Amino acid sequence: MIRLVWTSIIFLFLLNASAFSADIAVESSLDRNKAYIGDRIGFSLKVEADSAIKVDSLQIPGELGEFEIKNWLLENERIKDGTRFMEYSGVLTVFETGKITIPPLPVVYHPSEDITDTIYTDSMNVFIMSLVLDDSAADIRDLKGVKSLGQNRAFIIAIIVVLLLIAAALMWYFFRKKPEIEAQKTEPLIPPWDEALERLSDLRGNNLEPKTYYIELSDIIRRYVERRFGFSATDMTTYEIKREIPRLNVESNLDSKLRELLDNSDLVKFAKFVPDDSFREDDFQRAWVFVNETKPGTPIAEEVSS
Repeated sequence: MIRLVWTSIIFLFLLNASAFSADIAVESSLDRNKAYIGDRIGFSLKVEADSAIKVDSLQIPGELGEFEIKNWLLENERIKDGTRFMEYSGVLTVFETGKITIPPLPVVYHPSEDITDTIYTDSMNVFIMSLVLDDSAADIRDLKGVKSLGQNRAFIIAIIVVLLLIAAALMWYFFRKKPEIEAQKTEPLIPPWDEALERLSDLRGNNLEPKTYYIELSDIIRRYVERRFGFSATDMTTYEIKREIPRLNVESNLDSKLRELLDNSDLVKFAKFVPDDSFREDDFQRAWVFVNETKPGTPIAEEVSS
């Protein structure tokens, strides 16, 4: 009889613990599990908990594993039939390729005032594809045997003669122009900030289609960073430039402006993202303010008006 009583007590305790652990649940999802580099991936998180449980607001850092997360917000929070529902959403971007894992996300909650616990979402895998065409089908082939020129010999000799004449003409043109080129090299370059602001002003006046506009905008800011801070930004990828940004020793708001401008430029150039006028204007202002506020020994300039 005593054994039966203890068995019942243990069973009720386990049943109660099981019911308590089921008072909160989290679920994360993506709008797709395959994407091209630079694509925007929709990320959502749902929390369902007993209304008596307090759930801390989920503050997401700027990075989630290899991913950068933006536009994070609490879309909806409501209580219905004794259950609390919370729905979050955000946008993920990544500039690496291959199979990339989104790590588990901790959600902190309080079953009572003196108890704090954490529940984690499941990790998720995303396959990021390159925009470069896949050449994996290419194969190493044996060298073909040597063939005789035969009747084509005269034709090939004629082609060689023509190429030599073209090369001689180019050499003559180059050496004739060499003094002018050397003179141009000795002319002093204008300061990098003056060059960048002049090019930005010209860009503002040109009615370019989005991709061409962002190619020019990206080139302006990369050349300015290269000349102003002394590293070859025009020959580096966005990821490589962002690793060098801490060395610039600029204010955090300028750091953010440069990162966002580079990311948005890649989205338009490589991910076929079509920005509206307001999006494009925001990026223009980021470039204008970054150049003005990193000029040495000059007052901070205001944003240029449209």
